[in-house]
Amino acid sequence: MSDALAAYKDPAGRLCIGLRWEDDGWRVDIRSSRPLAASRVFAGKHVTEVARQIPLLYSLCATAQSQAFATAAESILKLTPDASTRLRRQQLLQAELIKEHLWRLLLDWPPILGLPREDSLMARIMAAWQGLRADPRAGNEPFAPGARIEPSRSPSADPALRELITLGEQASLGTAAADWLSTCDSLAHWRRWAKGAQTPAAALARALHTQDLEALGQTTSTARLTQPDLSAIELRLGGSLATPPEGILANKPNSTLDSTSPNAFIAAPSIDGRCYETTPLARMAEEPLITDLTRIHGNSLLTRFAALMIELAQALVEISAPPEQAPSIQSLHPRTDTSLAAVQAARGLLVHRLVVRDGRVQRHQVLAPTEWNFHPRGVLSQALAGLPPLGKATERTSIERLARLLVTSIDPCVDYSIGLAADNESTTS
Repeated sequence: MSDALAAYKDPAGRLCIGLRWEDDGWRVDIRSSRPLAASRVFAGKHVTEVARQIPLLYSLCATAQSQAFATAAESILKLTPDASTRLRRQQLLQAELIKEHLWRLLLDWPPILGLPREDSLMARIMAAWQGLRADPRAGNEPFAPGARIEPSRSPSADPALRELITLGEQASLGTAAADWLSTCDSLAHWRRWAKGAQTPAAALARALHTQDLEALGQTTSTARLTQPDLSAIELRLGGSLATPPEGILANKPNSTLDSTSPNAFIAAPSIDGRCYETTPLARMAEEPLITDLTRIHGNSLLTRFAALMIELAQALVEISAPPEQAPSIQSLHPRTDTSLAAVQAARGLLVHRLVVRDGRVQRHQVLAPTEWNFHPRGVLSQALAGLPPLGKATERTSIERLARLLVTSIDPCVDYSIGLAADNESTTS
């Protein structure tokens, strides 16, 4: 079955994570059935038509997907979005990140830690998110290439935005996001917040502490990727490593190019032989709380949880007091018909590569966060290899629970299964 046909049957794919206990430790096998060429369905279609279809094919983090596509398309078509359009797009990106992080905190983490899900609260957050997206000023197409959008309303004049901010702070921080960020900058302050706050997120923090899970998943530090070298990525996705565009290696004469096909790179990306992590922890690594936690616990479960909380709080602050100008989206325009755009999606770095001729898509490639973060030799594989030894059969449930915590903390874009086996058994999920 071709990748494009497989995309229709299983558009998202899934991760199959196998854990086999051998005498000297865990052997980890991570395999993905994500269709690498799902976007081939766009070949030959007009750019504006594809822009409308992007959120239908990529329903998870659809806003980030739309932003990456729009940025790449506008670069090729020589369209420059005005300031209000960029601000509106940035607002929607931040709102999507808030919604996705709250989903993890309210629905995904609690059952693994023995706490109740917060379905009714998440339903109210989703309603606020949908209300924010339904703003009619851009005809509901804010990411159409060349869109022109009226200036955004202030948070005080936008009920849906006000509701999203209020619910987000109530569900996570228990106070105004700016106040939380100014006071929660060390492990001692984190402990004080977790003990006193009566929010679902604080309950999770307490559970990690009382269940002795804070140090779970420590690994040797994985390289972190926040601002990618798009020229290096272009060399791999372009499928023509022998003849790079003039000057593309001018500042990197010693760069090692992996001899892999574009699809192989998308399936398991590495640069100069290194696997990269591109999670909220990678983005928040320099924050005072994270540097303190990393010093004590490394890149453990607690550090990852705190990084998600900091990024959520920062997004709540920024969306409530937007800047006069939106930050630029990183992009590269190596040829007249080719462009790449990199967007920081909720789960990590998202890259779109687009080739357009005569207004129609010739090639569209997507490098998603899951491929970076769930690389077979990447950060999850290292964390799972450090799980406690498998003893009696009754311990399998405990090992699987710990594995699910680690997977959730790194957060794939797709569903997953975990299979456990001893040395003489087949792996079953």
